[in-house]
Amino acid sequence: MAVVPSTSTLPSISGLTAVNLDNLVAGSADGYPAVPAVVTGVKIDNSSNSTEAVYIRFYDDLTPVAGTEKAHMVLKCPVSGTVEYQFGGEDDSSPRGIDFTVGVSALACKEAGADAGSLTDPTVAVDVSYTYLVT
Repeated sequence: MAVVPSTSTLPSISGLTAVNLDNLVAGSADGYPAVPAVVTGVKIDNSSNSTEAVYIRFYDDLTPVAGTEKAHMVLKCPVSGTVEYQFGGEDDSSPRGIDFTVGVSALACKEAGADAGSLTDPTVAVDVSYTYLVT
């Protein structure tokens, strides 16, 4: 596995929702890597939402279909909150973080858990940014 020596930081992805398929498709203009990657950190901003917690579902798939596939990773952000997750970084020999062997796609919804099923948009769209290493 080859690792790019620096970590890439994507700009914030604004307005992430369960049915916003433009944001769901990997490699789109939103900047999701359409290649294998190791996610090393995620920041979720749900501060504009005073009614519910949100869940960001990440998929190891270039073209996932919302609600029909099991998520690779699910992260929670509380009501009116902002949260940052750090999964590691890069050391002398190998990356540490969450492996995505195909590519990274994501969506925001009100449902906890990774299983496929009906998904509901958050009341207010969520902003997400993350860092990754290309493998």
